[in-house]
Amino acid sequence: MNEDSTAEPAPRIKQRATCPDCAAANGEPHHEQCDVARCLWTGAQRLACTAYDRTTRSIDHDCGQDTWTGTWPGDEYAARLGFWCRWDNGWQPTSADDPNALPNLNRLYTDATWNREERRWDPKPTQP
Repeated sequence: MNEDSTAEPAPRIKQRATCPDCAAANGEPHHEQCDVARCLWTGAQRLACTAYDRTTRSIDHDCGQDTWTGTWPGDEYAARLGFWCRWDNGWQPTSADDPNALPNLNRLYTDATWNREERRWDPKPTQP
């Protein structure tokens, strides 16, 4: 997460010394075929990135080299933006003070936009 955030990681955000897929250490780049790595152009999962156009067999952008930060991609941004959920016969929105709250990544991908220059999730601009 960028240094401009004033929020500390919530205790419910799992901290890991290494990436659960490729075992990259904190601050190290993910391996090429890592399932956790993100495309730095779109913010989406790198392995599922649409950079490769199968029709033209060309790449329209460079996904960049994502690094492991110690937390699951998006968790800290969802927490910073106040996007929380809990399991109750399906994922339900909740607040940060709910002891069963987890970062709501589905809402992050719906209600935030990827800022490729800053490499972070920002809230979508509100409509007038």
